[in-house]
Amino acid sequence: LSYCDDQANRLGMSLLQGGMWLCEPCLWIFWKHTGQLIATTHCELIGLDAAKTGEVLAQPESEDLVRSYVRLFTRYFKRNVDLLTDIWA
Repeated sequence: LSYCDDQANRLGMSLLQGGMWLCEPCLWIFWKHTGQLIATTHCELIGLDAAKTGEVLAQPESEDLVRSYVRLFTRYFKRNVDLLTDIWA
């Protein structure tokens, strides 16, 4: 997969590899996608419904861990806004 950041002065073109994922910010914060993704070879994508994922993760057995992660995620990117894109690895 090839990802082109719409704000080309940030990332330009990036090739995604195994172990990388896309669009995680929409699970934790209000998010507008920042680029375009183009399949350069055969690939498989898994899509999650952000609202449904939130419901599942809000279950008592995962709630503390998820809240801790979300707090760290949002704190980090509030301090480093220029680093946040659709790509996260």
